[in-house]
Amino acid sequence: MTPEELYEENQSLVWFTLKKYFPSLKVDEDVLQVCRIGLWQACAEYYPEKGAKFSTFAVKGIFMAVRRYIRDCCKPQIAAGRADAELVLAIFHDPAAVSYTHLTL
Repeated sequence: MTPEELYEENQSLVWFTLKKYFPSLKVDEDVLQVCRIGLWQACAEYYPEKGAKFSTFAVKGIFMAVRRYIRDCCKPQIAAGRADAELVLAIFHDPAAVSYTHLTL
């Protein structure tokens, strides 16, 4: 079976993987494209001689593609209050950042 035929027959694995492993992920065109790319890579790299079922191999490929996408593109933003607190702590814990000019001997 050619990779094109595998891809066409197994597109439902994209939605299966998203619903099973990422139920709270907002699905938009970017996420779907990442999943489809993961499926295509699985189709291109699958060798039935190795003994694995294609669905198992493809779901893992789609899963890993989504995880890479989340890691690279969807980093959580730090809230402003927390960022300000971290900045203050960094300034006061860095001896080079503290000025001692106001001290008299």
